[in-house]
Amino acid sequence: MPNKNALESGAPAGDAESQAWLCRELDEGLHALAQPLTILRGALGVLTLRGAVPPEASRYLEMSNTQVDHLCNLVSGLRNLLDGVQFEPACKEIDLWNLIASVLENRQAESRNSFQRIALAKPDCEFRVMADPVRTEQALHAALNAMEAQSQSPDDICIDISRRDGFANLNLLCTRSTEKSLTAMHRLHLLVAEVNVRKQQGFYECSEFPFQISINFPLLDGEERITEIANRCTSVHES
Repeated sequence: MPNKNALESGAPAGDAESQAWLCRELDEGLHALAQPLTILRGALGVLTLRGAVPPEASRYLEMSNTQVDHLCNLVSGLRNLLDGVQFEPACKEIDLWNLIASVLENRQAESRNSFQRIALAKPDCEFRVMADPVRTEQALHAALNAMEAQSQSPDDICIDISRRDGFANLNLLCTRSTEKSLTAMHRLHLLVAEVNVRKQQGFYECSEFPFQISINFPLLDGEERITEIANRCTSVHES
């Protein structure tokens, strides 16, 4: 029996067809929303640079810039989530420790207050996994952003990487939380992170009391690693 609601909405009746239809509709909707936002953001930027707004209205210009930035970030997050659902990751063999160390270094260089006192000790062994570097880096940034928002200072964040039941386990823990609720934006980005990790045969855990995030990927060791590399089909990353 065809799905009546699906037929009435114009969507295909089958589950796979309905999901593909929904993804296409969301993709078109996000594209349509991104264009006017880009124009609006540019116009606000011109007004800010030229100082064309009277001083008494400058507060509203600042508020508008902030809200447009939030909307642009929301569209970007939804786009990343949609890409994670639609496309297979472009996986290759990487060292997970090297990737997280690079992410921390880049964040430290970009912001004096962001994780400048967090050090990730180099482990005695390698943590080689099959993963998409782009999507994995996105997942790491989402986790670090949430940790930074929840912690009272960078000293309250602990990061370690270990082996657990054949997985590389990257654990982030907030030892002293602000106890604030995560924003909708942080929750969206963490959802994108979870989708991306699961797409790569990993698993993702997040708990709030205490605030903790674990990102896990299957380790590639010895013959198992050689077989995995030989048999796994790597797709082109289209996001």
